[in-house]
Formats: sequence, C-alpha cells, structure tokens
Amino acid sequence: MRRSHPSAFRSVESKSSQLVGMEEALTPTEKNGFCIIDVTPDKMTFTQFMWRPPQPVQEIDTMRPALVYEVPRRA
Repeated sequence: MRRSHPSAFRSVESKSSQLVGMEEALTPTEKNGFCIIDVTPDKMTFTQFMWRPPQPVQEIDTMRPALVYEVPRRA
C-alpha cells in the first residue's frame, strides 16, 4: 500500500463495496483522473483517464484511456 494515499493512513485498501452487488469494470485505485462521456441516441460511452499533477498537462492530449465502457440505450 502506498503511503501517499489517504487510505494508507487509515490502514484500509481501496476496494469496491462488499454490500452492493456490482460488476467491477476497473479495479479501484487511488489516482485522480477524469471521464469523458459521449452521449448518442444509441448509447453512452464513458472514457476514463488517470492523470494528476505533477504530470504535465500536455500528456492529456496523447494519453490512453484506463477504461472505455459503453452503455447501450434501452429499447
């Protein structure tokens, strides 16, 4: 466990809730980032990126997504 994250000081790991049933698409991590959501008539596409200072802002233009997740529109 990395000492730079708040959960390290609480001696707790990052993990999904054990009380809620879910499909885990990306393992929890304590890293900042952002999400771009594309909404079309057929679906929503969530593209998640991991980035935080001191990484240069210029990296955002060329970084690869950590996860791309599509949610189809219900009929």
